[in-house]
Formats: sequence, C-alpha cells, structure tokens
Amino acid sequence: MTSNYHAEVAFKAALPDERYGQLDWTGLRAAVAAFLSVRVPADCVDDLVQDVTSRVVRRFGNQMLDVVESPVGYAVKVAKHMVIDHYEARSRSVVVPIGSSTELNRLGRTPLFHQPSLAHEQRTDLMEVVAKTAPDMIEAMAHFLEGYTITEIAEITGHPRERIYDVFREVALRLDGNTRPTAPAQGTTEEDEDNTIVSVFKSLGRRQAEVLRLSAEGRKPREIAELLGITQNAARVNKSISLKTIRAHVGAVETEEILAEVRMIAWRTEAQLAS
Repeated sequence: MTSNYHAEVAFKAALPDERYGQLDWTGLRAAVAAFLSVRVPADCVDDLVQDVTSRVVRRFGNQMLDVVESPVGYAVKVAKHMVIDHYEARSRSVVVPIGSSTELNRLGRTPLFHQPSLAHEQRTDLMEVVAKTAPDMIEAMAHFLEGYTITEIAEITGHPRERIYDVFREVALRLDGNTRPTAPAQGTTEEDEDNTIVSVFKSLGRRQAEVLRLSAEGRKPREIAELLGITQNAARVNKSISLKTIRAHVGAVETEEILAEVRMIAWRTEAQLAS
C-alpha cells in the first residue's frame, strides 16, 4: 500500500494536472498488479508494480502520453518486459549492492536517485563510467536511465540482453566501489573537445547517430523506421535520447541548431569520401 501510494504521488507530481486527469490511475495500477500476480512470486509483486509505475511515470513525463493510445495497455506491456528481466536477472544472480555515489539499486530495476539535487551529478558519473567501460553501451544506458527495461533496450539497440546485463553489472560495481573516471591531464583539450556538438554526436551509439542524421535530413519517424528496420517508437526514442545526450554536454541548445550541425557533419563526411 505504501509503495503504491508513493508511486501515485510521484505520478501526479510528474504530470501536469490536465494530463493526470486523462489517466485512469486506479485502473492502470490494478491492471499491472493483476498481470504480475499470476507471473511472479507474491512477495515480488509490490516491488515490480512500483518499478513498472516508476517507468511509466518517467516516460509519460517525457511526452510519451502523446503517442500512446492506451496508457493501461502500455503499462501492462512494460510489465511484461519487467517479468522477463526479473527472471533473467534472478537466473544470472546479478544483484548489485547500493553504492554511496549512486543509488542504482539492482540491475534490471529502475535506478532511483533519491536526492534530486544530486541526480544530474549521479547520472553524469554513471554515463562517464559507461563511456570508459564500454563506449558502445552509452546508448543502452541512456535508455535505461529513461526507464526502459533491459528487454526493451535489447530490442531498441540490437545488443544481446546478456551483454547489457554484464556491462551494467560492471558499471554498477565500479560505482559501488567509488571508482571515479580519471580527469584529463592538465593542459589537454579533452574537455573542450567533449563539449562540442560534433564530438558528442560522434560518441553516440550507431543507431542513435543514424536516427539523428536522418532527422537532420528532414525525414519523419515513419521514414526513419522503414530505412533502419525499427519501429516508429524506437525512432522517436532514439532521437529524443540523442538530443538529450548532446544537451547534457553542451548545454541548452535548440533542436534546429543541433540538426543543422549534424547536417554539416554529414556533408563534410560525404565531401571527404568523394575526394
């Protein structure tokens, strides 16, 4: 009861009043609980309901409500993926202790940042460790921080679930041991390089970069989905994550400015190949 109460409070706080009013919160929570109650042990249901609702809060708070026809059906779909993650995590015994520098409570579960003032710093630490541990998994971790399940991340990025688990476990253990990324040597220009749209774009995952490049060309999610063989939702999500990643490094930048820079990158690349 307590966890559900806090989930509802968080849900209401995350959405404008008019959006909250559009949702059948009681029905959504009941549907998720009913779905989970016959699929996972009874002592796990409340925790998983909390996880599912936390993820739904995060996504709907990021305008996902605009593209979801049935919030209740969508929540149950998230719950389905959570069940897969739950049993795979248990079978692989991937339990990660809570660290002092970040409160990633367990692999396959929502990373909870209980101190809002530290949330940005903690997320930055997490992404820096991923960048040094497994650069090809930056996109996957970004999706995880957005509230996507391991199963969904595997579908979006194309990475095997086993590799995602292994990398996330390694990252969480490094953070738990207070292993911080080493700072660039004094006098180097690494910081300057890392804070440009060009350098951040080049560090994006392959699929994120492709989605953003096609978006810069003026292509719509449906076209992008057809060209890359992904869903329209995956196209939207990848674009959103890539824009947020760039802004996290370079600050508040208009989308059009980012897309214009990406177009320039593509043109320069084509010119170099032509020469």
